[in-house]
Amino acid sequence: MSKFRIVPLSREFAERIRQSRKDEFGNEVVEQIATGYGPCRVSLKPFAPGIDKRLLFSHSPFTERNAFNQNGPIFYSRQRSGTIWRYSPISAGD
Repeated sequence: MSKFRIVPLSREFAERIRQSRKDEFGNEVVEQIATGYGPCRVSLKPFAPGIDKRLLFSHSPFTERNAFNQNGPIFYSRQRSGTIWRYSPISAGD
């Protein structure tokens, strides 16, 4: 059995980004209509392309400087969600 886990970003972190409209690197947050399925990095729910509004910003999951500490683009839903999407074992492996 794999120990791989899909872990969402905290709602507190997302709210800080949503309110400041800047990511942790000082870049402006970009709002757009979803062109792909995502998923949202807070709720883990896939986006509905052409319908859902999402926020794009840069993020690095590492708190310490290391060779792998490179930021990348992530999306989260403009609409707040109260529940965390649960992937089935089959879809999580795709």
